[in-house]
Amino acid sequence: MNQAMNIQNQKIMTLEDCDKVFESAISYEEKIRVFAKFLRDAESYSGKELINRAMNYLIHLQFKHRRKRDFGLIVTEDEYWAIRNVVWNIDKQIFWQAVGKRLLHLYDESGDQWIIFNDDTGRWEGYDAINFKVTTPEFSESWSPWEKVLNDDRAPHFKWYEGAKTNLSFNSLDRWILIDLHPHYYRYWESESWGEDKTEETLRLSHRAYLFEVTKVVMALKNLGINQDDKVALLMPEIPEAYYLIEAFHRMGVVYTSLPTSLGDQQVSDRLDNLGVNYVFTVTAGWYKGKSVFYKKNLLDCALGDFSMKSYVLNILEDLLDKPQETGLRQLIKTFERRFENKSTIKKSDFLIFLEEQYYERHIIEEVKKRLDSEPERVSKVVVYERIKNAETPMINGRDVYWDEFMGKDDELRILTAANKTTDRKFTKEQFLDYGELSAQEFLKIIHQFSTPQIMEANHPRLVIYTSGSTGIPKGVVHCTLGHAIFGMYTMLVTMGPREWELMDTRATHSWITGLDYIAGMPGLLGIESVVAEGAFDYQRWLIRLSKLKVNISKAGAPILRGIKEFIDEEENKKLLSELDLSHVRICVNCAEPADAATQGIVNEIIGKDKYVNTWWPTELTGPNTGAGTSTVPFAYVMKHDASTFPLPYVKQDVIDEEVDAEDNVIEAKPQATGILGRFVIDPHPGMLEGIYGDEDKFFESYFRRYWNKTGDQYWYDSGDGAIRHGDGYFHVIGRVGYAFNWNGHISGAEDVEGTLRDHRAVKDVMIAPIKGEGDLLDRLQVFIVLNEGYRLDDGLKEEFDDFIARKKQKTFKGLMTDGSNYYQVDMYPVTMSQKSLRRFGSMLGSLTDKELVEIVNKLGDPNTRERIENGDETAIIEVFPTRKHQNPYAGSLVGLGNYPSLIHLIYVVAGMRGLA
Repeated sequence: MNQAMNIQNQKIMTLEDCDKVFESAISYEEKIRVFAKFLRDAESYSGKELINRAMNYLIHLQFKHRRKRDFGLIVTEDEYWAIRNVVWNIDKQIFWQAVGKRLLHLYDESGDQWIIFNDDTGRWEGYDAINFKVTTPEFSESWSPWEKVLNDDRAPHFKWYEGAKTNLSFNSLDRWILIDLHPHYYRYWESESWGEDKTEETLRLSHRAYLFEVTKVVMALKNLGINQDDKVALLMPEIPEAYYLIEAFHRMGVVYTSLPTSLGDQQVSDRLDNLGVNYVFTVTAGWYKGKSVFYKKNLLDCALGDFSMKSYVLNILEDLLDKPQETGLRQLIKTFERRFENKSTIKKSDFLIFLEEQYYERHIIEEVKKRLDSEPERVSKVVVYERIKNAETPMINGRDVYWDEFMGKDDELRILTAANKTTDRKFTKEQFLDYGELSAQEFLKIIHQFSTPQIMEANHPRLVIYTSGSTGIPKGVVHCTLGHAIFGMYTMLVTMGPREWELMDTRATHSWITGLDYIAGMPGLLGIESVVAEGAFDYQRWLIRLSKLKVNISKAGAPILRGIKEFIDEEENKKLLSELDLSHVRICVNCAEPADAATQGIVNEIIGKDKYVNTWWPTELTGPNTGAGTSTVPFAYVMKHDASTFPLPYVKQDVIDEEVDAEDNVIEAKPQATGILGRFVIDPHPGMLEGIYGDEDKFFESYFRRYWNKTGDQYWYDSGDGAIRHGDGYFHVIGRVGYAFNWNGHISGAEDVEGTLRDHRAVKDVMIAPIKGEGDLLDRLQVFIVLNEGYRLDDGLKEEFDDFIARKKQKTFKGLMTDGSNYYQVDMYPVTMSQKSLRRFGSMLGSLTDKELVEIVNKLGDPNTRERIENGDETAIIEVFPTRKHQNPYAGSLVGLGNYPSLIHLIYVVAGMRGLA
């Protein structure tokens, strides 16, 4: 055995000793083991050279480990931590520089080449951008492709990797074609299988086949006149064409947003207006639980036809009623602003009713109506894909165009003709895509004639994703090209450990950040295949797919994971599960709400022991900021039974204790003591949002104002979540601070109590909505509880819940689940499209007076109204529920179509408990 491998009996006390042993080390991994022993043996060590070496070893371990098929650690856990501890407090810019140059191919203008740093050779390598031959530029290891890793001159608008250039589509497709992952695939798609024979359409494309389809879309987009100055929106279900478009936008550098198909017309209208969208892509209709849903006719056309831009409406007022300086008009405009304060577009009929209420004469109202009807088209083009053929879809001449017309009829032939000319051969499409017919270089040279990836600056916006947050007012979160990708890829590596041959199934849509990142984004960038599934979520489809495709990484919301147990309680589903092979599922990762111990236990029981990874992150932060879980992920932290989680490497976090004044302004902020609830804050990192589109004030107010200049020079991002830090460095994230409450002087949160209750044998699921009084003191909890079969909600069970909470948490919670709670036994409760409990709806129900509740029940007595709500008609919801401060607590919540019946169910349960229905 060589000297480097037989190091246990050697003392390596100095860096010089370490270097001597290095000389006989055969591999990079052996050097790492020697270095780790030095860190443990040495009595003291310091110095920039040592820290840089430790950091490079650490990153090498994290990046290169994914190429090992046996999932075993290259070094022991102790050796890894010995290295990790040296560099834990290193400057974040040094760290993110080291990460950035190892993950993506970056464009080097001086050599017209795509380059990346290779640890194995210790040098920069890549491909020239014309012929795609391998290049090895003479750059030193310290050379940087950016001018600044972090520019915080305009904080909190942080610019990461300033001056660097890249293209995400090149990194998702072209480079993997050059590396040659064949026979592995890029993406798998399956249709909704709700036909009588339960058959489904499927499509599985290689990297070459996918780039071929994307290239045809790029050609069509260019022909339509779309360029980097345009803003584009998708309103489409989970079909291949939606994902071709997203990849094409990345390739062209076009800023886009993807809108949930579950939105109401007002929400769609407001988002299109906020971003200034001039091109929209949609479908005639799509499938959802076997039914056709008409997206263009019933949603997009209403959003564009029934609403006017607020600025246009104000111009009408000024033109037709009075001169702007006169008192009458000024008062009218003030009244108008109050009525429509949270709207960027105004429903035309609502505006006319408003004028009637102000007693304006009929001839003026008729003139206003004419002006509203003559408003210019708000978008240039609407491209309509016929997912369901022959669906009744009105088309507006000059604005609307079908997908088949949008796609150039001869574009495929043009590509094949270019291939024939280049190679002096005659290709069919199948031959052109065959890996044995053309080299990667030949294939890409032909494709780039029609679809060259545009060189994008690091901070060019990649996408704008809307999140309603707790206010229901849309916020357009801006994520930029390079920082967003690097952070997402790195955190996926350290929480999921993906290998380049693996397959990932994420239960999300492209209109949610989870889908954009973990279907359309990071898997492709890391060289792994992703799954797209059309239609409503269905446990049988999901579990069969995991087994059939031999999925390695499964990502789903915590409520979905909890629901597995209920699904397999049915006898026929137990038989199904026994016939499935889930052994290929290496890890199961949560998303949406913070996980709890019950969810963790269910995954261990059904998917497999030691396969669960608990992560935390919101839309604004790109990907996991904390993670803990399975030993099959090399650098995740050990998952505890209470589902605590741990900060990821170089994502600095803290829990803040604050003193506030009467208006909730922070007077003093400091780190919270161990074991006590505080606000969860994060130090800026490359995945953090760059801003809120078109609203700098809201950006600062929403995320940074609270602690600005309150904690030294730290730019803390306020997550809005509460957390408890434990003595061992773990965090327990309990959810939104707004749902925290004070009981007997002890602060807790709704999600924390829910997670504990789910461990009780009688509880299948639970949603808790606090009703708070003065100073966050709890008035009562609204407990919407789903019980397991065989249990009845009575005083004895409530006492049992109370004892259970007090025993599991603290004795100070005694009485919380009896004296401090109102119970409602339900069959289901409403959740958002991203599977988050709609607690604000529960809180609203609890705060209604008897009179208000009776009015709601009476309105729901109309069969037509109930049918409209169950079909997801946002207008009907707004008609039925009382608004508070011009804000409907249900609107803007991104509710999936399948969840509207649960809304009505809760209303009747609450009314029944009060004897009102």
